[in-house]
Amino acid sequence: MAKLKVIYAPGHTDDTINLYAEGMVFTADVLLIGNVGRSDFQNGSPELMFDTLQRLKALPKETVVFPGHDYHEKKSSTMEIEKESNPFLKEESKEKFVSNMRSKILQKPFNIDNIIRVNRKGEALSLEMISPKEASNLISRDVQMKFLDVRSVLEFNQEHIKDSINVPIDILAMKVNELSQAKQAYIVLCRTGNRSPMAADMLIQSGIHAVKVMDGGISRWQKERLPVVKGEGGISLERQVRVMTGSIVLLGILLSWFIHPWFIGISIFVCCGLIYAGLTDNCMMGILLMKLPYNKKLYKTKLGGGTCSS
Repeated sequence: MAKLKVIYAPGHTDDTINLYAEGMVFTADVLLIGNVGRSDFQNGSPELMFDTLQRLKALPKETVVFPGHDYHEKKSSTMEIEKESNPFLKEESKEKFVSNMRSKILQKPFNIDNIIRVNRKGEALSLEMISPKEASNLISRDVQMKFLDVRSVLEFNQEHIKDSINVPIDILAMKVNELSQAKQAYIVLCRTGNRSPMAADMLIQSGIHAVKVMDGGISRWQKERLPVVKGEGGISLERQVRVMTGSIVLLGILLSWFIHPWFIGISIFVCCGLIYAGLTDNCMMGILLMKLPYNKKLYKTKLGGGTCSS
């Protein structure tokens, strides 16, 4: 039987613990991959965060790190890699670390107020899950029952259930009063059923109790051959970046071949941009494409969402 060592790890909050066992450490929201947790709410402290990181740095270099979030689809790392590449772990000066953390102005995660409310009550709600066919029957029988689709505008535009209401989950908190005043009952859905329970919990905790969750989301709805409305859709930002990047690289190669060799600099510049994007996780091409009117319309509700990352 494995023995767990509990490591008191304040910084992100004042009551965080990390667990260490058999060459693995579970770092919750303290040490993330290439980053650390923010320290600006829930009794967080950059001073305590620095001290916690020093304790974690003392673990064996081969220790596998499992953070509480897998931002950017990175689910694990090692202490050796983090000590070499994570700028927060590399910082040796507590004064500089604290100054850097305090200089950041970060937006709150969209659901943090609801999380705090649930934590203070000390209880989680039981959600009523229903199948797509049950949801379809309820909607047909009760005019007060509405589908509430919490996917992004882009996802909703691609396909949705007829007469459903689209309120992306990252702006749901701002729409609670409006939804409450409508005095309707809601069947909440997303793509596969990951976001909808969180959204339903937010609604119920905010006082809207006539809420059910459609199990499996619109994916299961379609598998059961229930009708959807095909919308205008759109090309995801990631695909747009791929198309634009490939086109510019190809253009640079063709111009250097047929007009002047110096035009190869266009392709080199774009390649350097890709390397920069990979190292910093900031894509300048994506930022520029987001400014296009078409993308502003599709992605306007996704801007400004906060996370637990610093």
